[in-house]
Amino acid sequence: MAKKNNDLRRIAEDFWHDLGRLKRFPRDIEKAVAMKLPVGILKLPQLTGNAVANWLRSRRLMVTIPVQRHPLMGCLVAYRGHAIIFLCGADDQDEQRITIAHETAHLLHDYLLPRAEAIALFGQGIIEVLDGCRPPTSAERVEAIFGTVQLGAHVHLFPRTDRGWNDEPIVFESECRADALALELIAPETCRRALIARLMDKGKSAAAICSDLGAHFGLPAWIFRQFVEPRFREPSVSFLEDALLTIRRSE
Repeated sequence: MAKKNNDLRRIAEDFWHDLGRLKRFPRDIEKAVAMKLPVGILKLPQLTGNAVANWLRSRRLMVTIPVQRHPLMGCLVAYRGHAIIFLCGADDQDEQRITIAHETAHLLHDYLLPRAEAIALFGQGIIEVLDGCRPPTSAERVEAIFGTVQLGAHVHLFPRTDRGWNDEPIVFESECRADALALELIAPETCRRALIARLMDKGKSAAAICSDLGAHFGLPAWIFRQFVEPRFREPSVSFLEDALLTIRRSE
């Protein structure tokens, strides 16, 4: 777990390197992504898988999008080293910030970084394989690489609810990792912990702390409940501790 957290922290730190004032909270992740990555951000008034498919089709971009009429918060389409992040334009700024961070997390961890590793190992010639233009040769069939690299187009849908997306363990792990990296990008753990400690020292309630964290990082307050509320619960007493306490009381 510690290694995983360190890896995500390193990815987030590399992303924000040289971005100067954009690192200030609340972070302008939309502008940072546009400056740092080969990504365009498009806002549609109503976002569904079908809306994304229609937009791509109208521009003769042949990418398969799962048939999906349910509303989405975001959608990532990456192909040939570039990407588009689709957002629901009706969402407020805080919701759009977390959506951009979540899709950026998928783009970085699941597409761009594995792609860069494959190119570093095999050279520029492997790009044709990564883009789905030709199959890999026998010399290029390295399971350690192609087991983690997405060949051809990479598509990710970010549903408005978690209905169905976490049924598969692999998908659940991928989404949890993206959530963790998204938060590290816009509300880093070290900053988050320090601010929670200061607010608790002031005697604020859990709800007030979540609200202050949301205002500071520019995110919906509910996101921080998982980090704040456990600190207000009374610590449970283990069976052994309870037995020792009982013995001492009887003496």
